[in-house]
Amino acid sequence: MAAGSSTTQTQSKYIQINIVKTMMLVSLLFAITWAPVQVYYLILNVHLSLTLRESVYYAVLFIGYLYLCNNPFV
Repeated sequence: MAAGSSTTQTQSKYIQINIVKTMMLVSLLFAITWAPVQVYYLILNVHLSLTLRESVYYAVLFIGYLYLCNNPFV
């Protein structure tokens, strides 16, 4: 009986570690892919006279949407 409970505890810890790793990966990907959008908005709000190209906006937004496309595979 002791061996069975030890195996169960080991499997439980392994599952918890995998969940934590997955959550860290999801959080890291979110931060990396949406950070350029937030920096873009920050630059626009700080420098109201600064105009950035529309293509830059779409490129930055595309990076953010890559997170949404990548999320189901994580």
